[in-house]
Amino acid sequence: MAIKESLNKINVQGILLENNLEQAQNEKLGTFISGTLVVRVGDSDIPVNFFSKEIKKDGGLNKIFISLKKLMLFPSVATDGEGVKVNMTGGAISGRDFYTDDLELISYSELKCNFCKKSTKNYIEEAKFEFEGIVRKVYDEIKNDQETDRLVVEIVGVNYAETALPVKFVVAKEKAIAYIKTYYASGKTVKVNGDIIYTTEKIKKVTESAFGDDIVKIFDKVTKDFIITAGTQPYDENDYSQEAIQKIMQNRNIFLEGEKAKKVAKMNSKNSAPNSAPTPNKETETKTGNKDGFPF
Repeated sequence: MAIKESLNKINVQGILLENNLEQAQNEKLGTFISGTLVVRVGDSDIPVNFFSKEIKKDGGLNKIFISLKKLMLFPSVATDGEGVKVNMTGGAISGRDFYTDDLELISYSELKCNFCKKSTKNYIEEAKFEFEGIVRKVYDEIKNDQETDRLVVEIVGVNYAETALPVKFVVAKEKAIAYIKTYYASGKTVKVNGDIIYTTEKIKKVTESAFGDDIVKIFDKVTKDFIITAGTQPYDENDYSQEAIQKIMQNRNIFLEGEKAKKVAKMNSKNSAPNSAPTPNKETETKTGNKDGFPF
């Protein structure tokens, strides 16, 4: 029996700050359009990823590709100083996973979308999410060894490939924190809504020189928060059995092991070193029977 894909939606309306969509072609994908739109919502500059191949699997022309061709022409603040007001629909929270040269797994959430149009007179500047999934963990947020008075809620969604999509959310309001600590137990299915906030901080790094001027580099540190402002009570009957949860996590682990194998092959090819099979690290090992009853 197929495992139901969980609800995962975003709605972003704001000023188009940057339009970085590009059309390209290669042997594997054919002709495609990919890139990001950066939308300013309040004080947040929010990047959203787009991608579409020109031709579908059935050989027909892809409507999303046609839409993105038009979208490439939208003016942005970067191009004309003003930018158009846009409304992104058909979007979702997605995940990005990759391995470093030390075979450390890096995972983070980002935003993707299929369609974007110019906003109408009913324009409301906002960046919202609606997400359904299985509660994995709930714990106090700690930054720089200090508690922040916020709560972290890890929720695992289910994507179309029956694969786990882990996302970290935060909660700031006291009543919401109290409710979630009481009722959002590991393994329960819930739906949450809230705001997407991106914060950019300028970081200055100074490297001392043996002589002459010090080397100064300035870069942006971007922090993204999915802030829960509302949520349902846990469903009376979970949509996902223990067997289903184990399957989606196993599918994710299979995917991660494949990504690790690709990284190892690339490193071996680059260094002309003998092939070796890496020992699975803690991020990709299949785990069962945790004390909280959640199989990962």
